[in-house]
Amino acid sequence: MKLHCKPGDTMDERSGWCVPRDQVAQQTGIQLGQGQKLGCRPGEVLVLNAGQAACVPPAQSCAKDEVWNGAGCQKTGACGTGETFDPALGRCVPYATPSGGAGVVVNVQQWAFSTYGPLNAPGTPAFCASFAKKPLSFGISPGGSAVVRVTVNLSFPGAEVAKGQAQSATVYDANASPVAAAGGSEVQTSVMSLFQPLVAGGGRASSQTATTTVKCPIVNGSKPVIVPEEQGGF
Repeated sequence: MKLHCKPGDTMDERSGWCVPRDQVAQQTGIQLGQGQKLGCRPGEVLVLNAGQAACVPPAQSCAKDEVWNGAGCQKTGACGTGETFDPALGRCVPYATPSGGAGVVVNVQQWAFSTYGPLNAPGTPAFCASFAKKPLSFGISPGGSAVVRVTVNLSFPGAEVAKGQAQSATVYDANASPVAAAGGSEVQTSVMSLFQPLVAGGGRASSQTATTTVKCPIVNGSKPVIVPEEQGGF
């Protein structure tokens, strides 16, 4: 769920706290005047991450429980127990089935595809947007862009979901070189934030491993600019 800050403030994606407008500008090295704040050019959204401000396309600004519908960030549909929303199909799909007295069997490969994205395809909007809104972490300067390729490897020792582990490897798609360390850390954090609820649910894994490789575009728009305080800058 996206936190809504009071007018003029911006939520820092790293800390989760709302940061006052003067502090946002100071961290960016910009001096504000009366009735001004830091914002972006039309068609871009201001995102603050660990004190670093960037302007990104609106589609990169959605929360993890939202998807971009072409006009705005829209909440994904609520799914039942044992189901997850698959954006490629546009509906909830089952990933867990009862197995008598043994609890449930979790189709971990289906879960990985629905959560992170199908093999060698675009990543799900929720997964990609969770780190694409932080282009500076990937060394992408204003006006730049890149496509990153993320491989997610899940393992379930003894086929126990509760013992599940997740690792990711992220490279720039253009040359297969590893992304900046800060970017790789952001991706791994995103992988784990989606994986932990699955582990907490327990059950038997359909296999001891699951994997997928997806691509996510990351765009850093124009440099943040000074805008009138009443103008929507984020």
